Amino acid sequence: MRILAAILAVLGIAGAAVFGTKYQSSQAESKTLEDNVSSLQEEKTQLEKDLIFYKNTDLAKDNELLRVKLENAEEDLTAARSRVTVLETNLNKIEPYTDVISAIERFLSAPFTKNGLADIETKVSALGDAEVSNRWATARATVDFANNGWGPHDFFQAVFF
Repeated sequence: MRILAAILAVLGIAGAAVFGTKYQSSQAESKTLEDNVSSLQEEKTQLEKDLIFYKNTDLAKDNELLRVKLENAEEDLTAARSRVTVLETNLNKIEPYTDVISAIERFLSAPFTKNGLADIETKVSALGDAEVSNRWATARATVDFANNGWGPHDFFQAVFF
């Protein structure tokens, strides 16, 4: 029994030594795994930081692109406003001429009256255009109230040419 107890004791010590070694080995492996997990967590944190940086960089690029597009649109708008101003100015210059033409048309479509002639003269003087005023004076001189007519050649020559 003593031998048996001694064998059991030796086996127990040997088993404890084997289990102790395995335990130490598993502890070392556990420590290695913990280090790996810690390293992976640090790497994950760094990757998240990099991702945020790259997202911010992309947003900055998008923001810059939109800013450039906005500046271009503002320049286009300014140019369009300038063109509209020129067109409005030109239209405002044309309107008095169309008023003169309308007054002449009214005068020609009805019996000739001194009021109709005065309306044309008012519209012509509003133009402030010396050439048109001179042509009108020449054409006006050919008005024939007695015959309700106009020297057609003189009128058309003076007004339209």
